[in-house]
Amino acid sequence: MWAAEDEHLLAADTGLARPAAEPRPPAPGVPPRSRPARAALFAALLLTAALVALDQSLVAAALPHLAHDLPGGSALSWAVPWAVTAHLLACAAVLPPAGALGDLLGRKRVIVLALAVFAAAAALSGWSRTAPQLIGFRALQGIGVGALLATVPALLADLVPPRRRGRWYGLLGALAGTALVAGPALGQYVAEHASWRWCFALHAPLGLLALTVIALTLDLPRPARRPKPNLLGAPLLATASACLILLAARGGTEHAWTSRVTLGLGAGALGTLLLFAVTEHHAAQPLLPPRLLRDPAFAAAGLLSALLGAALVAAGALPAYLQTAHHTAPVDAAKPLLPLLGA
Repeated sequence: MWAAEDEHLLAADTGLARPAAEPRPPAPGVPPRSRPARAALFAALLLTAALVALDQSLVAAALPHLAHDLPGGSALSWAVPWAVTAHLLACAAVLPPAGALGDLLGRKRVIVLALAVFAAAAALSGWSRTAPQLIGFRALQGIGVGALLATVPALLADLVPPRRRGRWYGLLGALAGTALVAGPALGQYVAEHASWRWCFALHAPLGLLALTVIALTLDLPRPARRPKPNLLGAPLLATASACLILLAARGGTEHAWTSRVTLGLGAGALGTLLLFAVTEHHAAQPLLPPRLLRDPAFAAAGLLSALLGAALVAAGALPAYLQTAHHTAPVDAAKPLLPLLGA
């Protein structure tokens, strides 16, 4: 039924109509399947998006608790910041090439592999016995999160016609806002009444559930031709992202803004970005086609997305900051995020 309605909407958009006697094929990129299977597939994709959003807010509430459980009483001073930084570094490194891998290997393979890595890393993070183990497993989980952030919206674009995409992307945004508000309170409750380890481990069974449903129901056709991967552009962009994250995380705290380390990170980010621009200009299939940067709509959307991403990351860490620095109650620490949920 959805396929027939979507075909009608697409025909209305383009001004073309099919004869009544001609059978209507499914919407582009959507293989024919039963309604229960399609409902299960979309529910699994939304569950995946919710898990990615909860990975930030739920874990942020558990970070102050783990420092008192891991060996070394001063773990909070270095383990917690590095657990966050390692996760962001891995996510930023994987996010650019994840879309290209979806074109090369197929989006089903990428999302199934990303969910497997995400679930395994979540279980291992909850099992961690030392701070270095936690940092390493959080970095591994960041790899899964980065791939999921790139693949879930791309899959929705493959499965849903343009007329309906705004509705589904709006639902993804609503899930992210709900997770930002509910995650800190839920994480604080779990950490106090069970253990901070469950704030990580709870993602594992839900991730495996989403993986199973997607593996059984998703059956996208393979691309007609294999794209040529940009083997040089992806590591350059990942290196630039890593330098920028380390610069923002360590500049002005561990290293002065005028120190050699900070200046070196800035020079590394600028140099790799310039090399990336040159590589993209000469690549057969660039990760970021230069013609897109000349599109005012694309440039404005990219700038707004960057600002929104920075705001969401800061908002996700706000409850943990209020509880740690100002000893705010968990419920009160989540209240400043309520306007975000309303918007």
